Amino acid sequence: MFKYLQYAIFAAVLVFMAPKIWSSYKDRENSKSWPVVTGKLMSSHVKEVRNTSSVTNGHSVRSRHFELTVKYSYEVNGRSYVGSRVRAGGTHYSTEEKAAQALVHYQNSERVTVFYDPKKPESSVLENG
Repeated sequence: MFKYLQYAIFAAVLVFMAPKIWSSYKDRENSKSWPVVTGKLMSSHVKEVRNTSSVTNGHSVRSRHFELTVKYSYEVNGRSYVGSRVRAGGTHYSTEEKAAQALVHYQNSERVTVFYDPKKPESSVLENG
C-alpha cells in the first residue's frame, strides 16, 4: 500500500510541475529568436535559497541552491521596462562559488544585452536559449 502511495505522490507532483516545465522550455526556445536591445544593469547579486520538504515517512529533506538576482532597465519603442530574469527557467547553482563565477559577467558591466518578447516586451532575459 505504501508503495502505491509513493507512486501517487510522484504522479501528482509530476502533473503539477509539467506545465511549469513546459512553459520554461517554451520560453527558452522562443527567446532564441527574440529581438535585442541594450539595457542598463541596476543591481546584481547571489541569493541563497533554502528549502525544506516533508517526506511521507515523517522525515524532512533540506536542500539549498544559489540563484543570480539581477535588475535591469531597457526600452522598447520608447517605453521603459524593468526586468529581473537572467534566463528563462531561472539560474540555479549548486554552490555559491559557481553562482559567483556566473555573476562576475554582470558585475563588471553597466550595460547589458536584453532579449525581449516582441509580443510581450515586458518579458525579457539577459541570456537567451
